Amino acid sequence: MSRVPEGFPKDFLWGGAFAANQMEGAYDVGGKGLCIADINEFVDDIPLDKKYNGEVTTQYIKDAIASKDRVFPKRWGIDFYHTYKEDLKLLKELGLKTYRTSINWARIFPHGDETEPNEEGLKFYEDLINEIIANGMEPMITISHYEMPLYLTTHYKGWYSREVIDFFYRYCKVLFDRFGDRVKLWIIVNQINLIAVESFNHLGVAEDLVENIAEAKYQAVHNEMVACAKATAYAHSLNKDIQIGMMLCGGPDYPATCKPEDVLACMRHNQMEYFCADVLLRGRYPGYAFRFFEERGYNIVFGEEDEEILKNTADFMSFSYYYTRVCDKESYERDNSSYRNKELPANPWGWTIDPTGLRYMLNVFYDRYQCPIYITENGVGNGISIVLLFNIISSLPSDASTLYTRFMSGKSVAVSAVAAIIIVAIVIAIVVFVVVLQDGERRIPVQYSKKMQGRKMVGGQSTSIPLKVNTAGVIPVIFASSLMSFPVVIAGFFQVNYDTIGGKILLALNSSSWFNPERPAYSVGLIVYIALIIVFAYFYTSITFNPLEVANNMKKSGGFIPGIRPGKPTSDYLDGILEYIILIGACGLIIVCLVPIIVSGLFSVSRLSFGGTSLIIIVGVVLETIKAVESQMLVRNYKGFLND
Repeated sequence: MSRVPEGFPKDFLWGGAFAANQMEGAYDVGGKGLCIADINEFVDDIPLDKKYNGEVTTQYIKDAIASKDRVFPKRWGIDFYHTYKEDLKLLKELGLKTYRTSINWARIFPHGDETEPNEEGLKFYEDLINEIIANGMEPMITISHYEMPLYLTTHYKGWYSREVIDFFYRYCKVLFDRFGDRVKLWIIVNQINLIAVESFNHLGVAEDLVENIAEAKYQAVHNEMVACAKATAYAHSLNKDIQIGMMLCGGPDYPATCKPEDVLACMRHNQMEYFCADVLLRGRYPGYAFRFFEERGYNIVFGEEDEEILKNTADFMSFSYYYTRVCDKESYERDNSSYRNKELPANPWGWTIDPTGLRYMLNVFYDRYQCPIYITENGVGNGISIVLLFNIISSLPSDASTLYTRFMSGKSVAVSAVAAIIIVAIVIAIVVFVVVLQDGERRIPVQYSKKMQGRKMVGGQSTSIPLKVNTAGVIPVIFASSLMSFPVVIAGFFQVNYDTIGGKILLALNSSSWFNPERPAYSVGLIVYIALIIVFAYFYTSITFNPLEVANNMKKSGGFIPGIRPGKPTSDYLDGILEYIILIGACGLIIVCLVPIIVSGLFSVSRLSFGGTSLIIIVGVVLETIKAVESQMLVRNYKGFLND
C-alpha cells in the first residue's frame, strides 16, 4: 500500500460560501434588527485597493442609522432572502457537495440581549437549511459573520462587554437546539483573528467608548473565545455528531528580508495571527501571547472560570485564503503589521496573487494542529469589477443597433459591407491597442548581491521591477471627466443663456459639443480635457507608487539596479523612468478616449459603450480576471497538495 495519497478522498467536500450579510438583504423584514453590516457604507470615490473597514465612532453609527440618502448595500444584498430556492438550484447544478452560509444574529435576536428568539427568523433559516439538504448539499453554518446586532454596540460595548458572552451563548444554544439534528458542521466565528482591518465589523467596539482601542480589541477577542468555548461544550453535550470549527483569516506573512531580525519579527507576527487558533484548538493561552501583551502594556482581564472554559476545544480548523504579505522588524514593532509583497502581482484589490502561499499555509496549519482542515474561503476577489463589466457588455446590442442605423440602414449591400468592415476593423484596432496599453510593462532589472551564509554562498538572484505603461489605469479619465462635467451638471439645475460667455464656456466643457462641424470653436474644451488626463495620470501614480520606498526596500534586501547606486540614486532613476512612462500611458488613454468622441461629433452618433472609459474597464477587468484564474489553476495538480 502506498503511503502517499492519490488525489482527493471520495468524501472530499467541494463547496461554495456566502455570508448572510452579503446576500440576504431584507434588512427590515421578518422582525430583523439592524446589524453591524447594515451600516457598511459604499463610497465610490475611493480607489478599490484603498477600501477597507476601519474604526468607527458612536456618532458615525447614529448618523448611519438616521441617514436617508447614503448607500448601505448590505441592507439589500442580492435579495437571497426571497430567492434562495432558485439560487440553491444553481449551486446544485455546479455539483457542489456543501454550502457554507451564516445566520444573521440580528434576525434571531434583533437587539441581541432578548431572552426569547424571533420565531420568524428561526423559521426562515429552518426552511433555508432544509432546502440546502434537499439540493444534495451538506450545510456548514457560521454563527457569527459580521452580523452582531447593532444594539449591542450602542447600548453595550460590543464584545468588549462581558455581558455579550452570555447573550451569544444563548444565541448559540437556540441554534444548536433548533438545527443540531440537521447541521453537523458549525463555525462559531468567522475569521476570528481579523481584529485590524475588520475590527468593528468583527467585534462591534466603537473606538470612542474605550480608552485604548488596541488593548480593547484583544480583550474583546478574549471574551469572544470564552463564548466560543462555552458554545462548543454545549454542542458536544447535545449531540456527539456535531463538529465545531474555528476559523482564521489565513494569509501567511513572509519575512521581508533574510535578516535574522526580520525573520524573528515575522515569526512573532505570525504567532499572533495564529493566536486564536492556538487557544481554541489547544485549550489554553500560549506563553508568547502573554509576552506580547506585556511588551505593549495590554491588560487582558480573565474571568474566574475562563481558563477552565477554554479547555473545551474545537473539532476542526478552517481558514480563508486570499493573499500573502511581508513583515519586517520595523512593521512588527510599530503596530504588529505587515504590508504588500511587491515581488508578487496583485489584483485590483491590492491582494497579491500567491498560489504557493496556499500550499505553505496548509502545511503550516496541519503540522501545527493535526486536525481536519477546511478551506472555507478562496477566490478571485474581483466581483464588483465583473458586475460592472457585464453591465457595460449588456449595452453592446444597443450600440450595434445604433451603428447599423447610422451607417448601414438603407444603404446598398456593397456600401453596407464596406461600412461593416471599417467599423469592425476600427473596433478590433482599438481593443488591441487597449490590451497593449493595459498589459504593457517596462521591466527594470534588479540584481541581488551574493553573500556567505554559514558555509554557503547565497543570493545572486536576478529579478525585475515591472512598471506598467498605464500606471494609473482608468482613474485619470474618470477624474478628468468628472471635473469637466461638474459645472455642466450644476448648470442643469438653472436656466442658462448659452449665448453669454458663461454659456459658451459650459458648451466648451461639454464633450457632446466637441468635433461638431457646425460649432468647431467649442472643441477648445478638448485641450482642457487632455491636460487634465495628463495631470491626473501623474498625480495618481505619485500617490500609488513611491520610488523612494521601493529603493529603500531594495537596499535593505541587498538588491540594486545594475549601474545604479542603491538608495537615493535608485529612487531618482525610477523617478526619471516614470516621468516618460506616465506620459506614454496618458497619451494612450487620450487616444482611446478621443475615438468615441470624434465618432460622436463628426457622425452624430450617440456615445458608444465600448469606447473610451468603458473599453478600458472591459479590457482591464478581463485581463485581471484571467490572470487571477490562471493563478488559481496553478494549484490544479491537487495530488501535489497531498504528497508531502
